[in-house]
Amino acid sequence: MTKFIFTLFSTLIALTSVSQNRVKPQNFQSLTDIFGTRTFVENKGQFDRRLKTDEKILYVLDNGTEKIYFTPSGLIYELNETQPRPKKETEENKIKTMFKTHFVKMQWLHADRKNIEVVALEKQNHYITYGEKELNSNTFKKIIYKNVYPHIDIEYTIPEEKSSGIKYSVIVYPGGDANQVKIHYTGDVKKTNLTRNGDLVIKTSANSLITEHEPYSFIQQKKEIKSSFNLIGDTIGFSIHENYDKNKTLIIDPWVTSSTNLSANNTAYDVDYDFSGFTYIYGGDTQYKVAKYASNGTLVWTFSGMILTNNWYSAPTPYVGNFCTDKYTGKIFIGQGVNTSGTQIVRLNSAGNYDNFISAPTTNY
Repeated sequence: MTKFIFTLFSTLIALTSVSQNRVKPQNFQSLTDIFGTRTFVENKGQFDRRLKTDEKILYVLDNGTEKIYFTPSGLIYELNETQPRPKKETEENKIKTMFKTHFVKMQWLHADRKNIEVVALEKQNHYITYGEKELNSNTFKKIIYKNVYPHIDIEYTIPEEKSSGIKYSVIVYPGGDANQVKIHYTGDVKKTNLTRNGDLVIKTSANSLITEHEPYSFIQQKKEIKSSFNLIGDTIGFSIHENYDKNKTLIIDPWVTSSTNLSANNTAYDVDYDFSGFTYIYGGDTQYKVAKYASNGTLVWTFSGMILTNNWYSAPTPYVGNFCTDKYTGKIFIGQGVNTSGTQIVRLNSAGNYDNFISAPTTNY
């Protein structure tokens, strides 16, 4: 079905371009991340209610069921566990998927917190919308924690060749000591194991795993330096197994995945266009989104599926709704799926922001 949607999507762009005497469009931005959510999203307050923490949330990887929060002291993973349905179901709870949410916190132990500086790089062309214009949030592909330890930075990136997970690099500059780097997982953690192949596996109470894959370490010109994780109690460190020139920068390069029993975020269900040459895709998973593409294939913005000012969510239950586009104005109407409290339709303007139109709740939709 996804292949069919992409074919239909390309056809609609071509037809629109011809009707507007536009140049034939190029391939659109990403076939593997059509909603542009495999990015680090800046937090403008839209995520503050998601966590019970006094720490400031700086950036979030919010890719369907893959949710990682970046704070000044480290990362917080949100993991959702599917709960068994009750034996006696009512009509209302038949349509509800029951989740239990778990949180796992990863911190850099004994870090120099007073001097840490967090910088986002590789800004993307598109932004994510959450209803109000003030919440439009930029997206990035790289985050650097500078000065985590003396002469040591931590760099987070999103691997383009992988559909999930993040990669981090411990950058040990001349004068830095890799032995200072210590990782500690807390929260809903059951056990931490070091596997035979060198991976570090954190078992969580969400019946899921966070896996830190065996590091690949190197110095300038990619000369490999043998390295591995070491695990003492519940504290994780790195072992460097050979001498290297301390006047050169050492890169320790693992990558991390988290597994849940939920599905991905890259499903497209419907497509539409407007007379200005823009194409719109509807789909997603935990919340149903709309992505707006220009005729040259560039992603302009993605509506997150939630409007915080009136607590509207595109998926109050797992059922898919739908959307349509006003061809002349580029405004978008989005409806919820089944909602026993009454389904509501909202309208977005051409910038992807809520324009204060919301229908009365009705159980007939």
